[in-house]
Amino acid sequence: MNVSRALFFGCISILSSIPFVAAHGQQLPFPFSKYDPFTVLIYVSVVFFLLVAYAVLKKKNSKQEKYILFWSMVLILSIATLYLAAYTLTVTLLSVTNGPVHWHADFEVWICGEKQFIPESTGLSGKIGSSLLHHHNDYRIHIEGAVMDYEDIMLAQFFQDIGGSLGQNYIGISQEDGSVAYWQNGDYCPDGKEGMLRLYVQRGFSEEWQEVAEIPSYIIGPYADVPPGDRLKLVFGTDEAQ
Repeated sequence: MNVSRALFFGCISILSSIPFVAAHGQQLPFPFSKYDPFTVLIYVSVVFFLLVAYAVLKKKNSKQEKYILFWSMVLILSIATLYLAAYTLTVTLLSVTNGPVHWHADFEVWICGEKQFIPESTGLSGKIGSSLLHHHNDYRIHIEGAVMDYEDIMLAQFFQDIGGSLGQNYIGISQEDGSVAYWQNGDYCPDGKEGMLRLYVQRGFSEEWQEVAEIPSYIIGPYADVPPGDRLKLVFGTDEAQ
């Protein structure tokens, strides 16, 4: 076996092992719990490119090599297509949302009468949070993908995914230095009054603010546009801070 072939098959072996290392768990049965569509597409594209590159760079291919290369490409593309189709069908059948969704809700956080600013993403994606639950430096909750369990998109989960924390009686907001600042019921505001955490929501096209009793378990309305998507206001302070 010459050097070019050794390099080629070495790359194939390495690429084949990477998904086992980079895989992350989801609430889906195996193998879908290990390999999401994006990962599959990346590695299929790379392997397919290497096969094409090998065929082009090695100018003189025997009939047997051409046959093997051709059917290898067909096999790889066929497996990828079947996998993606099976993944889509499985997600649709098992997800509580019957497939991918794209919901939005705007949010604000007020502490003792002052509007809080959440650190922005400095990466190329412009996103903070998980692929399912995040914001794009726009103070808008984004739910993008198939929801396997409603607990995955509760308001408390959103705050956790963006680096903060949220409970029934407390709120933690991520800071520029990477720390988290906490406020809990009973803490005093600068005006000397005890603060209390509250959640207010405008639903649909209504301009009326309604208080929500269960704060961490709140799930935004299933709308892509805002409005009718929710407008949320998390307030720590007194009633005057609303």
